[in-house]
Amino acid sequence: GITPPQMRKLLKFIGNHADDAGNLQGWWDRFTLQPLHKDTINLYAVADWIIKPFTAKTTSSYVELVVDEGTVEQCPRWFISHWWGEPVRDFIAAVEAHVEARGHDESSAYWVCAYANNQHELGNDIDKDPRKTSFYRAMSHCIGVLLILDANATPFTRAWCCFEEAMVVRDDQRKGPPLILDIA
Repeated sequence: GITPPQMRKLLKFIGNHADDAGNLQGWWDRFTLQPLHKDTINLYAVADWIIKPFTAKTTSSYVELVVDEGTVEQCPRWFISHWWGEPVRDFIAAVEAHVEARGHDESSAYWVCAYANNQHELGNDIDKDPRKTSFYRAMSHCIGVLLILDANATPFTRAWCCFEEAMVVRDDQRKGPPLILDIA
């Protein structure tokens, strides 16, 4: 899992690469080929410009790269269901609001696929049986799912997100108490 302080460091890194107008010099959106802005950069672009390049040498996940030295593990308590197209800034604000609403501390870890999965070896995390994926395995260790919605509620149109929410409603293979569903 990734912690709120680690997410804020990512946001600070993005901000440090922006000019006075907030534009990220030399970074563009792979779909639109338009320049990126620090307030609207999404996870697709973060994966292209930050996660993959920074983890290429170690071929590790982003979390493995940013975990504080001496930390044994950051077992996630919450699984985040979302789509990669929302601004990273808004995503982090939603997580911070969740931390506050639930009374968690800054060390609470959240499972976010882009940060937890090794982007260089996705075949190890994806399987045709959704219950054999890293998504399902991570969810089985969590107490709940935090669904992050954008203004269009886009996650409800995404197959993976629908699977994740279905596991909250009904997972006959889950051991332990049912998952909690929070929405931000």
